[in-house]
Amino acid sequence: MNNCVFTGAMTCDPKVTRVEKAGKKIVIAEFGLGVSKDYVKPGDSTADFPWFKCYGKQAELVEKYLQKGRKVFVEAIFRSQVYKTKSGSTGYKNWFDIHRIEFGDNKHVENGKVDTGAYIVSKMDISGLEGADFLSENPNA
Repeated sequence: MNNCVFTGAMTCDPKVTRVEKAGKKIVIAEFGLGVSKDYVKPGDSTADFPWFKCYGKQAELVEKYLQKGRKVFVEAIFRSQVYKTKSGSTGYKNWFDIHRIEFGDNKHVENGKVDTGAYIVSKMDISGLEGADFLSENPNA
């Protein structure tokens, strides 16, 4: 089973990209989370910084409501990709594709309705997007 759960604070504002692939317009949001470690050896970092992506309506909501420092709860699946750099060497990308996200703080009120921030992405077909030219060469940059 490939299912991961994280709670952390966003390390950056979401990077949002709009692309057209096979005649469909797709919104992609990417961001990093600072996730605290339960156990730390002396001299080690107290957090890890995984990279996340979401697509479609969920990406639009992330763009609209989230920014650096916001706490979020994420359920995601692990993805990895091997690629060739411009210099010809082999590079590796690792990230998590979000299938559920909850905003952990700062409830949003719009038109008198309280938005607690729990969103589940629809079964959007994102097959073939791995390796597309909109993916940054270094997603953690």
